[in-house]
Amino acid sequence: MTPMRFATGVTDNSINFPSVYSLAQCTQDLSPGDCLSCLHLYLDQLNFSMSLRIGGRMGVTRCYFRYEAFKFYYGQPTLLLRPPSSPPPALTPTEAPKHRGHISKLLAIPIVLAPLAAAAAAAFLCVNFFYRRLTRQRRVMRLQETICVQNLEGDQQLVWQGKNSELLVLRFEPLLDATNSFSEENKLGQGGFGAVYKGKLPEGLGIAVKRLASHSGQGFIEFKNEVQFIAKLQHRNLVKLLGCCSEEPEKTLVYEYLPNKSLDFFIFEEKRRALLDWSKLLAIIEGIAHGLLYLHKHSRLRVIHRDLTPSNILLDNEMNLKISDFGLAKIFSSTNPDGNTTRRVVGTYGYMAPEYASKGVFSIKSDIFSFGVVILEILSRKRNSRRQQCGYITLETGMEIMGRGKVD
Repeated sequence: MTPMRFATGVTDNSINFPSVYSLAQCTQDLSPGDCLSCLHLYLDQLNFSMSLRIGGRMGVTRCYFRYEAFKFYYGQPTLLLRPPSSPPPALTPTEAPKHRGHISKLLAIPIVLAPLAAAAAAAFLCVNFFYRRLTRQRRVMRLQETICVQNLEGDQQLVWQGKNSELLVLRFEPLLDATNSFSEENKLGQGGFGAVYKGKLPEGLGIAVKRLASHSGQGFIEFKNEVQFIAKLQHRNLVKLLGCCSEEPEKTLVYEYLPNKSLDFFIFEEKRRALLDWSKLLAIIEGIAHGLLYLHKHSRLRVIHRDLTPSNILLDNEMNLKISDFGLAKIFSSTNPDGNTTRRVVGTYGYMAPEYASKGVFSIKSDIFSFGVVILEILSRKRNSRRQQCGYITLETGMEIMGRGKVD
């Protein structure tokens, strides 16, 4: 029989915590000790990078694990796991072989194959991590059950209870601390819907905080509903919304932080744009197309971005793009019953389709127009302008480029 470095597990549902399903696996060329060390290494990273997620996965070529609040694998789990009464300290990769026997005892199951023991121990650590984080989150949520309070008409007040929301709901004061009071040094950019600031939560997680402009013109209930809808839009080419806050007069959104800033930071500066060769630029253009296709066709409800610009196209460590600010136009605008016109035009001039800028008429074609402008800027590496200026590109110039079939 060939040893399989593989195990699945589930928590005992008799305890007062949701069931957690986990899977751990290593390639067969790894020894049990190396398998456990590899998994320990990435469990440490999981504690930082996935601290706001109910579920996650991580791995490299030789080891992999995943945990979720739902069953994601076929068949019965290999192990029935019970979270410890008090969480043990995290093990380092160098300590893992030393404590392998101790972990096996905690699992309280007969281990026949040593490779399976390593995978089982990793599954236990995965569930143990989930237990520690869930306990910490519950303490936080108890403190946040009556947060984000906004005065409504008269003396009425609405309390948004964090425990009933799919989002992380934050007070405004911690966001002030995280962004150094929204200082200019922390400012990442300015868009049509407000400024974005870099921040860091007390646990060390980097975040991007969008401070929405004060003229959003939307009440608390409408804001809450729209934000909860935006949070459900998930795609590899969309920035993930982590949380929000609404404390009169402030409305803020908290996103995942992407360290390489936005596309305009690279394509319009001579030295930095050398970091993006044509293959990367092509991948960026394709990624924008995939993100828009999801918003226009594959999301639960059709979403028109209405402010697609290079400053709203963010880049991660590997220069993979994610579109931001999707869904925000509805927060800022009042849409007529026919659904395709608005009385308040929001966005960035130079990227708006003519019918939207002049009459407030919008459709998926509005985003395609903006996408075309962005493509011209990527190819020419010049900003668009309504007037002919040195170092800028006009839409008329773009038509000439298309006619020639090449970029000078």
